[in-house]
This record gives sequence, structure tokens and C-alpha cells, in this order.
Amino acid sequence: MRKYILVNILIFFLFSSSPLFSKDKTNGVKYFYQKKYEKAVACFEAELKINPENRKVKKNLILSCQQLVNQYVENKNWNKAIEYSKKILELDKNDQILKKNVAVLYNNYALTYSSGENLIYVCKYFRAALKYDPDNDQIKKNFSVALTNKAGDEYGKKRFSSASQLLEEAIIYDDKNWNAYIYLGEIAYSLDNLNEAVKYWRKALTLNPSLTDLKSRLEKVERENQIENKFNTAKIKYFKVKFEGYRDSENAWKALRILENARYKIGSDFKLYPTFTITVIIYTSKQFNTLTNSLDWALGMYDGKIRVKKEDLIKGEKLLRRILYHEYTHALIHKITKGNIPIWLNEGIAQFEEPDKDNIPREKKWLRNKLQKKELISISKLETIFAVRNDINDLTLAYLESKIFVCYLMDRYGFHHFDKLLKCLGKGEKFDVSLKNIFYKDLEKLEEEWLFYLNRN
Repeated sequence: MRKYILVNILIFFLFSSSPLFSKDKTNGVKYFYQKKYEKAVACFEAELKINPENRKVKKNLILSCQQLVNQYVENKNWNKAIEYSKKILELDKNDQILKKNVAVLYNNYALTYSSGENLIYVCKYFRAALKYDPDNDQIKKNFSVALTNKAGDEYGKKRFSSASQLLEEAIIYDDKNWNAYIYLGEIAYSLDNLNEAVKYWRKALTLNPSLTDLKSRLEKVERENQIENKFNTAKIKYFKVKFEGYRDSENAWKALRILENARYKIGSDFKLYPTFTITVIIYTSKQFNTLTNSLDWALGMYDGKIRVKKEDLIKGEKLLRRILYHEYTHALIHKITKGNIPIWLNEGIAQFEEPDKDNIPREKKWLRNKLQKKELISISKLETIFAVRNDINDLTLAYLESKIFVCYLMDRYGFHHFDKLLKCLGKGEKFDVSLKNIFYKDLEKLEEEWLFYLNRN
């Protein structure tokens, strides 16, 4: 998701180079010429307490504070720059330029926090900035962006309520913040409120027509909404199934029971039990293909929601369990890795978690024959096969290789190695680096071991 670039506003103070009445031999003036401006300020403040109406001392105090402000601005010590700017402002409370300068300092101080986790300080300093300059559009935009960025973090953690609150506030400060509308659409879509998602994404595109990816997404969701607007819903605590017509209600409740079992079984492997609701949608084959552009043989899909075909579900509970376990595994992998995982590994782990293991000996034997005929695909090339998906024979082989390769690694190294690998990928690490750090071998060496094992067994 694209984020705005936060823009600093420059600040300048105009000041004369020396204090009034330079022949004055007071300590404040001496410290000023020695460039000990903090001590000069302390002296002038003490003198001003004795004689608050002394214009000479007041002017010298302002000049000393200005020197310090400029030093601290140059070093980007915004806290100290603000401290001495406010001292100046106390001496001339109605100076609008001074107020705008203090606002800018608070703005820049807020920007030092805006990329981090501490939203309390971001809000505190941006609000202080707007107190001093309530009509500054750039500060409002910066505040809006900071709130949107934090909302993005909350959205990534599935904290939809807090993310929505932040985004609503972001729009108050900048109603043209198209990124905020994108996130509001994402939240609405995640909560299965397709009408709201369409509304927000249309607004974002109105503000920024160059968002071609969002335009394609909107067109897809509009088709999805047209198909699903009359679907029924069945729910349990962590899952929701949408289906067409009351005849599919039995399949919907079967799916919910299976998903509850998958949550505990697969969750025990991953040590992960999501507390957010996962949506499953049952389509006809025609609806499924229209929305997903999948090949006819595809049994399911996970793209933030689990999508399956009614025609496959009525073939029996065994197939239904296989499909739902597989797609639920994809949901967990996506949560852990944030999508940073090779497709072949994603598919291999999802197949490993399928409940039926009866076919594995037969599948190993078939791959061993392929190996002896030198017809196996290198593991490093599987990613291309999955990405292109234009040859059903290559794709079938790629799925089976990824499954048996992962099964081998699970048996030899244990699931805890995969758990570490997925978490590293979730932190944004490169796959090759994480693999070598955890397995102490690169992909080529692991494949070599697997082929040796496959040939012997």
C-alpha cells in the first residue's frame, strides 16, 4: 500500500547579530559574546524578573533565545528549539509569525515519531502545532498521513476498529487523503461489507485516477458484490460461510465444523489461533471462474477469503476436508509471512497439512519414476511453473514435487524449522538467506538430499 511522503516545513528566524547596548558589561552580554547562549538567557531572565519592563533586557533575551533556536533547528533538536521559541513567544504573545514558527517546530518534532509506533507523541505534537497555526494545510496533511500510516499498521494486525477510528480522524484533517479511503475500503472488504468497500474505493479513485491496480480491484469487487448480494450466511465464532440459496446450508454447516477442527489441528502445528473472522464463500463453478479467473481444475482459492465451488463440496466430506484444510493453511501462512513466501513452499506446506496422507507412498513412487526418467522439475524452477500456470501437466508435477519435498523436510528437520522460517519471512527477510540461516544449507543442497532419499526409498 502506497504511503504519502511526509514533508518538512522550513523555519527561519530573523535576528540582529548582537545585543542592544553592547557596551553594557552585564554577565548576560558577556555570555552572549562568548556564545554561551544558555547562560546568557538565564542572566537576562533573572534581570527581567527584577525589572519586567526593561525593554533592553527583554530584547537581549529574545536575541539569545533566537540564537539557541537556530542552533537546535540546525541539529534537529526540535524539543529544545520549541522550548526557546516558546520563551520568545511569552514575551510577545500576539506575534503571529512567532506562532507559525512554533507550529512548524512542533510539526517537525511530530515527524520524528510518525514512522514509529508511538502514536501518542505524534498526536500530541501535531495537535500542538495546529493550536499555534490552526489553518496550516501542510501540517494538517502531515497529521493525516501519520494517522493513516498508523492505521495501516493496525489494519495489518487485524485491529479494524482502531484502524477505522484513526482513518476517520485522518480524513477530518485532509479529506483528499486517498490512501485513507483505500484503507477504509480494505477494512470494509475484510469485514465483508462490499457496498462500503466499493464506496470508499470509488472515492479514492476520484481523488487519484492513476490508481490502476485499485481500479482493477474495484471492478472485481463490484462483480463479487453483484453475485453475493443475495447470499445467505452461517456463522460460528471464528468463521463465516456465505452461500447461495437454502439448499447449500447443509454444506455451509459442514464447512464450519471442518474449519473448527482445522483451526485446532493446524493451529497446534503453527502455534497460531487467529481471533479474527475468516470468510468462506461457496460459489457455483461459473461464479468461481468469473470472479477468480482460475483454471477449471482449481479446487479452491485463498485471497483474504476462502473461495470454493459447490460442485466440489457435494462430492463428499473427504474432499471438503481436504480443500478447507488446504485453504485454511494458506490463511495462516499469509498471516505469518505477510505474503513474503515462494508459491511452491506455500503450496507444499498447505498440501502437507491436508488430513489425508494415504496417497503419499504412491506419490513418492510416481516421483521416483519421474526422477529415474530425468523428468523432474528443479525445485528452483517450480516458482515459474506456479506463476505461469499454462501447462496442466507441469503444474500437476509442480504441486506434487512441492508436497513431497516439504514432507521430506518436515520428517527430517521437524516443523519447528518451518515455523522459524515463516516468521523470518514475515519480518521481510529474503527466502534464500532465511533458509540457509535456519537449515544451514541452501536450496540446492536440500534438493540434493531429497533426491537421494527419493531414489533410495
